[in-house]
Amino acid sequence: MKEISMNKIALSIDTDFFFRELPIWDFSHNEENILLMNNVIWNIRYGGIDFLTESSLDYADCHPNKLFNKLFNKGFNFNLSSVGSGWSHSGAYSFFKSFEFNTLINIDAHHDCFSGKELHCGNWVLKLLEEKSDIKYHWVYPKFLKNTFGISAPKSVHKVSFSKIDKLAGEVVAIYIAQSPAWIPPHFDKYFLNMVRSIKLFTDYNKTIDDKYIKRKIFSSKQIKKVYAQYQSEFNRLKEIYQKKTIKEKKSWEA
Repeated sequence: MKEISMNKIALSIDTDFFFRELPIWDFSHNEENILLMNNVIWNIRYGGIDFLTESSLDYADCHPNKLFNKLFNKGFNFNLSSVGSGWSHSGAYSFFKSFEFNTLINIDAHHDCFSGKELHCGNWVLKLLEEKSDIKYHWVYPKFLKNTFGISAPKSVHKVSFSKIDKLAGEVVAIYIAQSPAWIPPHFDKYFLNMVRSIKLFTDYNKTIDDKYIKRKIFSSKQIKKVYAQYQSEFNRLKEIYQKKTIKEKKSWEA
């Protein structure tokens, strides 16, 4: 990779950065089964909590509709050569491979440096760093992680809070936005689409942006209440299993 004189940034954004996931909602799921994350997971999750109330986003660093305005005010300059989007964050790997940049900023609820032989949404950064070893990688984590899963990552990952993202400001040359339907509820898809389409409002980018995403059934407030009642018993069953597992693990730690 040839040397780049100024700070040229590849910006990656995962929609799950704005929507918290508590440990009890985590079914160790992934993106391999589209039907699973499209129907089963969200039916049960809607049955376990009032997601309309949860989606007030009072706990988020900023509202997704205001992200680019925030970045602009924090000193980021957008000189985009390309913008990509997709339902899976794994698509960012092939998208960024063709660009020259020296800094990768990933605004995400996960650091995406997990292991795995095959490319997936949780290791695309690691795969990219293996090919572009000279770039600097910064994981911008959401503040709600402190009270949920904790902010842990490999030592090679530079962790940055969103409140301090201005220290990374520079020229953004490419953006990729992921929908991540396994981690955000269907009624949140509108924010993914808003982010993709709002890029043109804050930049001079005038090319067509493909919003390759999974179109899902959107639950109304009335439907959510019905699903909530229908799946409450199943959610409580999973909750009991989770609590027993947590107690068992705690005893093993104390032994």
